[in-house]
Amino acid sequence: MFRFKRNNYFKGIVYMNKRYIILMFFLLLVMVSFQIPTASVSAASANYAKEAYSYSGKIIKSENKWLCGTQLDNGAFPEYKVKEGTVVCEPYYASFVCLALLDGNDKYPSNAGRVKDYMDWYFSHMNTASEDVNGLDGTVYDYNETVSGYTHVEKEEVDTVDGGLATYDSTDSYAAEFLSVLWKYYSVTKDSAYIEQHKSEIGRIADVILSTMDDGLTYATPSYKMKYLMDNCEVYGGLRDAAKLYSAALPGETAKLSAVISARDLVKVSVNNKMWTSKSKGHYWYAIDEEGTAETFRWTKFYPDATSQLFPITNGVISCKSSRAKHSYKYFNKYWSKGTAHHTWEKLRTTDENCWGDMLCASVMMRDTKRSAIYMKTYYKKYSKKHQYPLYNADSAKILRAAYQMRASLKGAVK
Repeated sequence: MFRFKRNNYFKGIVYMNKRYIILMFFLLLVMVSFQIPTASVSAASANYAKEAYSYSGKIIKSENKWLCGTQLDNGAFPEYKVKEGTVVCEPYYASFVCLALLDGNDKYPSNAGRVKDYMDWYFSHMNTASEDVNGLDGTVYDYNETVSGYTHVEKEEVDTVDGGLATYDSTDSYAAEFLSVLWKYYSVTKDSAYIEQHKSEIGRIADVILSTMDDGLTYATPSYKMKYLMDNCEVYGGLRDAAKLYSAALPGETAKLSAVISARDLVKVSVNNKMWTSKSKGHYWYAIDEEGTAETFRWTKFYPDATSQLFPITNGVISCKSSRAKHSYKYFNKYWSKGTAHHTWEKLRTTDENCWGDMLCASVMMRDTKRSAIYMKTYYKKYSKKHQYPLYNADSAKILRAAYQMRASLKGAVK
């Protein structure tokens, strides 16, 4: 009986081979084909992670050193470093430097002192309403700094435009980013005495933002009534941080806290409802004028159209995990990460000569390790030794901030 069954078994094997051997062979090939690419992608991902971790460490050292070395003896952070001559201190740019230095205060404990020196400079240069070109209290102009020996200020004067008018690029973003600096400084140092000492000035800075709000969005300046996506995303971030500052360090300022929270929430809703459109596959309008008309948008135009789409992500107006963030980042890369000349942002090849550290910040937040690694490697090899034009301190600072975030996210995961 057992032999009978055994003989039938072998007959069945022969029969099965005739019907299924080819099918089994192809199934095996399919299984192998799935395994090989998976292993290859995993290896590639691991390599990019190692590269990102390595270059983020190098960037942290190079950019922190350079940014610290640009600070002048009056506390100002100019746009770049010169041994002799005149450089501009743009407060908007300088705020990014302060934020980056504070990110590294654990590693470089003297950074908080440098930031405090700059904040002293900012407070001492705030305009009254009578001093401001637009009659707006609490603003700060751009300044020309004539230096010698890299850091010594020989002369300082307000930067002007044609006609001799004092100038700033915006009032909303300047104020917003400095409010973020104040919160970051407090969160790192817990120096409540300094915050209390400047309570009045902080309130005036918040009012700079509140005074140019219209229909839930801010104008760039009182005299330049354009509502920019980039600015309003930064305004949201500044108001968010101001609310934290008032709650933690200025608990008695309940009226101001309430005003800041209301404005913060309104700006976020307005950006997502009034600046978003489903047209052209879905995007934010990069600007809306005084009449409520949106500027023409094209994904194929790098600045300000395409670049502005990253700002809701980098400033927390939308979650990096949201479908809208994924959509915006996907389409930005569709047009600007094509692997071609002038259209590969991670290799610093765009139609704009600037480094645009915002792109790296967005890629790190979106966990795009591959593009982040390529960008950091490209940047380090090209700029981190000489920090030459067209590199400005703000881009260096944003790249430094992204490097800290990348390194923290990969710590423990890279061997």
